[in-house]
Amino acid sequence: MEKIKQITSGKAKSLYTTNDGNFLVMEFRDDTSAFDGKKTAALENKGKVNNQFNAFIMEYLATQNIDTHFVKLLSNTESLVKNLEMFPMMILVILLSTTIILFHLAGQIEKI
Repeated sequence: MEKIKQITSGKAKSLYTTNDGNFLVMEFRDDTSAFDGKKTAALENKGKVNNQFNAFIMEYLATQNIDTHFVKLLSNTESLVKNLEMFPMMILVILLSTTIILFHLAGQIEKI
């Protein structure tokens, strides 16, 4: 499947058309942002981890007979997905340990 043209880009992912109009390439980037986008940076392997995590969740949903957009992994940072009509939705997965660490570091965050 050939990646052709970027059609949209968000905080951490980009979508590209392919030579088959039924599919898109979803690329997970290493980009990060904090403080409502005021602070940005690249975090090595973030795209790889997010791509693998997304594939894991989508494959699990498939075992539960829940249809998703996911088709297959193409590379460490790219997945082949179905070209579907999107509706805006944002889901945040926050790990408890991360929340606890941030709570304890709250006094330090202002210094960053």
